[in-house]
Amino acid sequence: MGAPRSYKRAMQQHIVYVVHGPLKYYDQARLSILTALNLMLEAQRDDLRICVYAEQPERLPVHPLIQIHALDSAQLAAWRGPLDYVHRIKLEVLRLAARQLDAPFLYVDSDTRWRALPDAAFAALAAPAGDAMVMHVDEGPLSASFFPSYLKFLQRHQGQLLETWRVPPGPWHMWNAGAIGLAPQHAAAFLDDALRLCDWLLPRLRPRNYIEQIVLSLLGAQRLRMHALGDALHHYWPHSLQAPHYLREVFAALPAGLSVPQEAEHLGRLHWDEQRLNALRQDPALRRQQLLSKYRASWYKRRIDLRALLLRWRS
Repeated sequence: MGAPRSYKRAMQQHIVYVVHGPLKYYDQARLSILTALNLMLEAQRDDLRICVYAEQPERLPVHPLIQIHALDSAQLAAWRGPLDYVHRIKLEVLRLAARQLDAPFLYVDSDTRWRALPDAAFAALAAPAGDAMVMHVDEGPLSASFFPSYLKFLQRHQGQLLETWRVPPGPWHMWNAGAIGLAPQHAAAFLDDALRLCDWLLPRLRPRNYIEQIVLSLLGAQRLRMHALGDALHHYWPHSLQAPHYLREVFAALPAGLSVPQEAEHLGRLHWDEQRLNALRQDPALRRQQLLSKYRASWYKRRIDLRALLLRWRS
């Protein structure tokens, strides 16, 4: 990698992460962060920083281009809200980043790896109009076959959505929330409204897994010019069960004693082995683990449904 370089504190754009929970999420973040770092080092970029909000900062790589902010477990629990919605944390961290960062920022999920730097996305966010928003990809319009329960709910409540949230009648598109970019001019007010809409929808709309995604999609499409990040980022969420096992193999195969830049360089050259991931998908032990997880999740969802019913009754 050559001699160490110093990094000036100029006007900086940020790639933002939030990491908490089990070790597997730190493994995912490590891959994503280091693939971004490798691209930054290769291009000798001084205008980018990686900003990570983490419950266990000691698990993350240390480098001058990586800024780490500690989060405590009590704060994370409060951010999940009364219905224990994990993706609500994402909205709270985005709001925190909007207050702390005075330049465009691009949040990305940890289950990602970088193929190219997001220069087009940052150019859109930095435009003088300040009315751009970036999400990963447009997954398509809601329909009878694509999030039908969301479509029916929005149709039933479109009057209230228009009056309270200024969301016009459909068609409504679902954008993938694996990447979320906002310009600083409108980020704070936008995210305040996103959290309020999220909290209104959570007791009323199922499935809850994607509520932060539909909230950002609705408000973004109505208020801002939407841009797709696209292929610069590989979001491997379809392999969410297999990826932790695969990444353990990837990290175990790295040479011992690498510096952070050297590890970033190795991971930047990683051949993403879909065949290995598909083989893990068929692994009997992992399939049993998946069934057990679904069984546990079904009981957990019943408890959350009861809490949601009580919230609706009280409101």
